[in-house]
Amino acid sequence: MYLGDYVEGATVRFNYNTTNGLGASENPSIDGSVWVYKNSATGTEVQTGVTLDNAFDGLAGVQNVIIDLSDVFYEIGADYHVILKAAIIDGQVINRALAEFSIENRLMTVLKNHLTDIKGTTFVKDTHSLPQCISSSGDKAVPVIG
Repeated sequence: MYLGDYVEGATVRFNYNTTNGLGASENPSIDGSVWVYKNSATGTEVQTGVTLDNAFDGLAGVQNVIIDLSDVFYEIGADYHVILKAAIIDGQVINRALAEFSIENRLMTVLKNHLTDIKGTTFVKDTHSLPQCISSSGDKAVPVIG
């Protein structure tokens, strides 16, 4: 599930469900761990900034994940994949893709967060992270055609 395009330093929050073999809500007997991969690359996974709350609000089978994006691992312009590893539910090992998100890696988020419209003139706040379809000309953002 794609969670959205977040701004640098934000906090990602989401829930996921765990069930036993009969489909009933059940917490893992062994929690497993939640890992975040950068740009789908193996060997990049970390648990930095990740908090897992099993039985969220006392509800069996409802798990809550919070990811603090303020760590240097979480960079602008990247996509991230959240994976559950080695949880034990109903005697079975569970590995599961939980979620995906990005950090200022979609055009509308970049435009919203790096351009400010003042009296009809668009000024660039941060030219180093402008997408390739926009360049800066002095202090103005200019669309690049072609």
